[in-house]
Amino acid sequence: MKTSLLSCALALLSSAFLHADLVMVQSIEGGGLGQNGEMTVKMKGNKLRIDISKEASVMTDTESGDMTTLMHSQKVYMQVSGAMTAQMLKNAAAQSGKSGNEKVTLQPTGKKETVNGYETEIYTTVVGDQKATYWIAKDYPEGAKFLDFFKKMQGSALSKMAREAAPQPEDFPGVPVKTQVEMGAGQKVTTTLMSLKDEPVNDSEFAVPAGYKAMSMPTMPGAGE
Repeated sequence: MKTSLLSCALALLSSAFLHADLVMVQSIEGGGLGQNGEMTVKMKGNKLRIDISKEASVMTDTESGDMTTLMHSQKVYMQVSGAMTAQMLKNAAAQSGKSGNEKVTLQPTGKKETVNGYETEIYTTVVGDQKATYWIAKDYPEGAKFLDFFKKMQGSALSKMAREAAPQPEDFPGVPVKTQVEMGAGQKVTTTLMSLKDEPVNDSEFAVPAGYKAMSMPTMPGAGE
């Protein structure tokens, strides 16, 4: 499994405003994450599931940082511990020349654009070779409620690990209804918020399906440092 999947999952997490039993649907285009289409994010307590495509899902414990990737066509899964995720992010920060204490901040472009009927202001961030652009709607319905809850999540292990990859919750002046992440090698992933609802989520959504087999984590440079 490529590290770009982990990086993208963390970047996408930054645009997912978390609430107990929340279901968010986004359209997704580009990148190496499978077919263009819809991406669904489901949240229950400290459990998060991102169905990136029909081929892959990522389940995360936001407290421990542990991640489980499901590859549906092969019926296999791969687990990455929070400690390994933290080390990988630390290595990525070192390679990009960041000290590990720097904060990623939103930079206003002064540009505006209407996305799905919402007037947005455009902001950008740059971390190493990854650039993210956010179209932020300040008048999104009940946006303050989701932002407030997301702020409560910033003390979690996963939020601390993602500090070098995305802006912090308190930095967002509204809800990013569209996010574009440009990575190395010309990869670009664009997500657009289609719906955000309070909706019951079954516990089974965060368990490895029956019949799936464990897959070993590939050795990654510096992962064991």
